[in-house]
Amino acid sequence: MSILRPSLVFITVLVLASWFSVGARFAAAGEDTVALAISNGEDIINSAFQTVLEAEQAGANVSRLLISLNSAEQLLVQARFSFRIGDFENASRLAERSKEIGVVVESEAAGLRDLAEKSWHERFFVAIAGSMSSIGIIASGSFIGWRFFKRRYYRRVLGMKPEGSPDEP
Repeated sequence: MSILRPSLVFITVLVLASWFSVGARFAAAGEDTVALAISNGEDIINSAFQTVLEAEQAGANVSRLLISLNSAEQLLVQARFSFRIGDFENASRLAERSKEIGVVVESEAAGLRDLAEKSWHERFFVAIAGSMSSIGIIASGSFIGWRFFKRRYYRRVLGMKPEGSPDEP
């Protein structure tokens, strides 16, 4: 029994040491996972911001998207804060929520950008068609007007009687 007791203590110490070691590894892995989630959230938010900027430059109304993007950034700030204080579960949850909002904003911004570009192209072609039609109408009107005044002028000239001067025989 004297050998059994130290062996039991030794095995218990090994089990506890391995348990703490595994727990520390999982904590480190969890910390790396949360840091990666926050980094991915930053990348997605930056990409969404670029897409919103492109949509705005195309002429889309992006005010609603900017509000959503701002809330996603606030969630990401809270995730960074939770990460710094060691609340990895909350940091992971906030980073994931921020990424979800960023993906939705990017998708909506891309749709608005495409719609604004399509609308611009349609307005451009309508303006070109209107300009061409106007040019055609003005050219036709000018030609018809010239013919009308030319005929009228010739009729007036041909209808005139020559006047002689009183000094002539």
